[in-house]
Order: sequence, then C-alpha cells, then structure tokens
Amino acid sequence: MVTTKITGERIMKGLALGLVLGAQVTVSTVHAAGDAFSTLRTAVQQDRKQNEEAFLRLESLRMKVEAGAPPWERRSGVTRQIRALGPSAVMPALALLSYDEEKLAKMTDMGRVMFTVGLLELLRQVKDPRGAQVLRHVMEKTGQHAMITQTAAEALGALCRGEDVGYLAGHVRAGGALLKPALMGLGYCRSGASADVLLGQLTASNDEVRATAADALGWLGSRWAWEAKGPAAQAEGDALRARITEALVPAYLGSSKETRVRFRRAILMVDHPAATTMLTGVTLTDAPAQHDVEKLRSALRRSEARH
Repeated sequence: MVTTKITGERIMKGLALGLVLGAQVTVSTVHAAGDAFSTLRTAVQQDRKQNEEAFLRLESLRMKVEAGAPPWERRSGVTRQIRALGPSAVMPALALLSYDEEKLAKMTDMGRVMFTVGLLELLRQVKDPRGAQVLRHVMEKTGQHAMITQTAAEALGALCRGEDVGYLAGHVRAGGALLKPALMGLGYCRSGASADVLLGQLTASNDEVRATAADALGWLGSRWAWEAKGPAAQAEGDALRARITEALVPAYLGSSKETRVRFRRAILMVDHPAATTMLTGVTLTDAPAQHDVEKLRSALRRSEARH
C-alpha cells in the first residue's frame, strides 16, 4: 500500500513561494479578533487556573522560535514538541491563534509560519470541537501563508461534524481562494457526506481542482487510515473506498499528463481491489499513458499480494 505525508516535504517546498504572503497582522485586526473571542478568552482563563504548566511550556517554545527559528528542514522538531503537549495545549493554542495572536505577529515570517502550522497540526490531531470558531477565523484570514490556511482547513475537516463539512462544502461551492484548502480539509473527514462533495469535483472544468479533489479523496479513502479505525469501521470503509475507486479510475484515465500522477497516487492510497478489475484490459493509444496504466496495475497487484 502506498501512503503519502500531507505536511512535511510539501510545506518545505511551498515555504519559499508563499512566505511573502505572510504579512504580520495589524493591531486593529488583533483587537477585532479579541472582541469576537470574548467567550473563548473567559474559557482560556478558567483553563489556565488548572493547566498553568501547558501554557508555560507552549510559551517557552514560542519564545525559543521567536529568538531564532530553526532551519525549515527541522520544522518537524518544533511541531513534534507542540503535538507532544497533547490535549493540555488546546486552550493555550486557541488563545495564540485568536485574541492573543499579536505574540505570533512579533515573530519572524519563517518562525511564525512554522509555529502556527504546528499549533494547527496539534488541533488537527486532538480534534477538539472547541477550536472550530478559531479554525474558521484562521482559515478566512487574508494575506497569510498558504500552508496556514490549508492546515486550518484540515483541522476543521478532522472535526468531521455536520456543520464543519457544511462550512467547507460552502467554500467549495463558492470557489475562490478557499476552494483548494476546503477540498483538502474535506479529505480529513472520512464520511460519505464529505466524499460526496469531493467526488462531485472530479468533473470540474479546472484540471487543478480535479487533481486536488483526487488528492483529498486519496486521504479520505486511505486503506491504512480505515484499517486503523478498527474492525467496526471496516464495512463502512470498504463501501466508501469502493465508491471512491469507481470514480477515481475513470478520472485517472481521462486526466492530463500534468495531473496523472496525482490521480495515480490517490488510487494507490485507497488501494481497493476494484481498481485492478477496472484497469484490466485497458488499452490507451497514447504510449506514455499506457505505460503509466501498466505501472499502476503492477503496483496494485503487488499491494494485493501483500494483503
């Protein structure tokens, strides 16, 4: 089975291109955020009384990054330390991402992006619904690095409640700057409702939108991820993975040379036996495309042999 890492290498490659977009928030923006998060501020103050150590540990790490951000290739060390704090760091993270975000604004561009993505990865991991309002706030902010926007969308999708799927689906329907982050966010919600939205985008007129929907479907339908959910989820997972495969294979065969690799990767991530059946006997007139089909069939058969 083939899997892929959603963050990590992709973040490193995207940093140089998007860092210029990471302008610091203004004081007026911070004040507006503070007004909107008065209820959260009270909750954070209550949490701090019981959880002072987590606040101090997160602030200590932030100050270290502010003093001198490590090279981007060591970003995983920072985010690993943030994630290691676990659920105890949810409320201090939410404070930094909302009414207390002026602390992030004081950091260097690279340090702020690195640390903010780490906070969002923590929220994506913990899946605490108290973060939904903050995640929407982060996702909707303009003028920031694309990876911050995308990781916020992924964390929101990971909550996987009806209102979260509906919110992300609304941005898909609206199009615009939040379309691609919303698609990737939906990939973190392994449900039929989320899959329905993504499957609908496989027929979009834009190549990049179709390919991004395929990326998200690969993550949503990942064989490894469904197996990790345990035996109770297998029937649901098998049915959903079959639906996804039945849509991905035709989309792959009709994809452009530029996006073919992303459809292939999604099919390999979902890794459902239906893919091999659907590709058996397929013959394309384009020689490179036919070679790619043969490589995909071979990879699927190897995976089946391992399972």
